[in-house]
Amino acid sequence: MQKIIMTLFALVALNAAQAQTKNEKSSSDESMVFYKGVKVANVGIALGSTLGIPVGLGFEYGVTDKIGIGAALSYAQRSYSIATLTDKYKISSLLIGARGNYHFYMKEKIDVYGGVTLGFNVASVKYPSTYPAILQTAKAGGVIWAGVVGGRYYFKPTLAVYAEAGYGLGFLTVGVAKKF
Repeated sequence: MQKIIMTLFALVALNAAQAQTKNEKSSSDESMVFYKGVKVANVGIALGSTLGIPVGLGFEYGVTDKIGIGAALSYAQRSYSIATLTDKYKISSLLIGARGNYHFYMKEKIDVYGGVTLGFNVASVKYPSTYPAILQTAKAGGVIWAGVVGGRYYFKPTLAVYAEAGYGLGFLTVGVAKKF
């Protein structure tokens, strides 16, 4: 179910970005890395997680030449062995949130920003069938907030690599971004 949600989120974000007409740029300079009306979609992996290698999707819309708002979605899952049993149990986590970024350094191909995410964490644990039925599935969740500092390097006018340090399913996220 969570994989379906992630796939739908990615399709909706990309479709919405492509369905819009030409960006309302505040400048005619095509080399600008962030501006009012720009749409940026990204996909990445998080490093430094205890839940394997989390995958994340994001979308940002330029409200002004320095402020962007959008959404973030991350998913991770990992199986663990229980020392006394041969079965494994599985932990999964899905983070869904709204995000705001302030772009404070933009030169040529470089875009450096800081941001805040407010969202919800849906976590679950599935235990082996050898456990009593009441313990086979446990769910948890709650409101989360996170701060991030990141940067994008545009190696092509609309394609970038990015890195973000901050709290989430990992402490460092790296990936690619596409500007629309």
